[in-house]
Amino acid sequence: MFGANPEVAALFLTLNAITGTLEHTNIDFKTVVMSRIFNTAELHRIHHSKKINECNSNYGKILSIWD
Repeated sequence: MFGANPEVAALFLTLNAITGTLEHTNIDFKTVVMSRIFNTAELHRIHHSKKINECNSNYGKILSIWD
C-alpha cells in the first residue's frame, strides 16, 4: 500500500471493515459517544437523507470529526 508498514495497513483495513459494517447496518441504535468520533449508521443515514440541508454532509469514511 504505497510503502506503508504492514501493521499500519492491517490496522487501516480492520478499521475500514468495522466502520463500514457499522455504517451500513439497518439496526437502529444510538451511539452518541461513538458518533462524535466515528461514522456510524445514524450518521450515515443522515448522509443519504432527502433533506438538502442534511445530505450535504458526512463525507468522512472513518472519522466523523471531518464534518
